[in-house]
Amino acid sequence: MSDHQAPVPRAAAMTRLMVGVLLGLMFPACKSRPLGPYTTPRVTGLVFAADTKKPLPGVKVIRDSGEPKRISPPKGGELLMRKAPAQTDKNGHFELPGERVLSVVRGSDWNLVSLTFDHAGYQHFRTNCLVNPGTNATTGELFLDVGQIYLLPVGK
Repeated sequence: MSDHQAPVPRAAAMTRLMVGVLLGLMFPACKSRPLGPYTTPRVTGLVFAADTKKPLPGVKVIRDSGEPKRISPPKGGELLMRKAPAQTDKNGHFELPGERVLSVVRGSDWNLVSLTFDHAGYQHFRTNCLVNPGTNATTGELFLDVGQIYLLPVGK
């Protein structure tokens, strides 16, 4: 009986070794891919002063969630979920990253991006932009360039 039991552990060890070698060869060839569709694209643009036509640095650019305004202030967890606003650089350029969800389908309003622009001394500006599903970056990421935004000075 001892002669028949010796090959079984060796066969199991050999099987484990072969599986380990195969997995070791397969994983380096695997490429990580983000899951789920984009719910909103990467958004870029430029912000200028309407009166001087010069770039406006430091403009806060916020992508609105589209949720209705609340009467009560947000609670702790809701505050943590808020995205930080983007700010324009010295050339007036801003960029908001695209967002994905772990889902099979997008929400019903995925192709509408609402943006707000705020800067001291300039009127608050809000706009909506439609996303063309054919507008993709070379990486396959949804991309939206809103072009040039001109903010009016307060009192004009």
